[in-house]
Amino acid sequence: SRKHKKKMKNKDRSVFGGSSLFEAINQRQWNKVLSLIKNAPHEVETYICSTGDESFRVKTLPLHQACMRQPPTVVVSSLIACYPIAASIKCDGSLPLHHALKTGATVEVIKTLINSYPKCLDEDDGEGKKPMEIFQNYKSAWNDGAQTLIR
Repeated sequence: SRKHKKKMKNKDRSVFGGSSLFEAINQRQWNKVLSLIKNAPHEVETYICSTGDESFRVKTLPLHQACMRQPPTVVVSSLIACYPIAASIKCDGSLPLHHALKTGATVEVIKTLINSYPKCLDEDDGEGKKPMEIFQNYKSAWNDGAQTLIR
């Protein structure tokens, strides 16, 4: 029925392609992100699927997406407070910590992620690398404080 198709279309659009929270994260609109976490907390638990073509799909959570964009600590802690398990979920083979290490997040963000899921230090990313190895590969993005923390 036409009504049923409309419902499915809306549902698909919210899953494939984005949400208000993902848009704000992608644009690094951190104040808007914090507002959305407070006013639309269900979006913090929503996976977004991005597609290049039918054979390749990546499912990701807002925490993972934020960790790829050098977020302020308050954003990471707010996302974790709203959906704590996200710190321990792998999206496309990687934890939020793996993404944060690859993009030179602040030491405070790294501490927040480690404190939220201490076992993350023993987890491999999608390429089979542990956090220390990722850090070594991307350490030019880091200061001395981060090097002490990861060791």
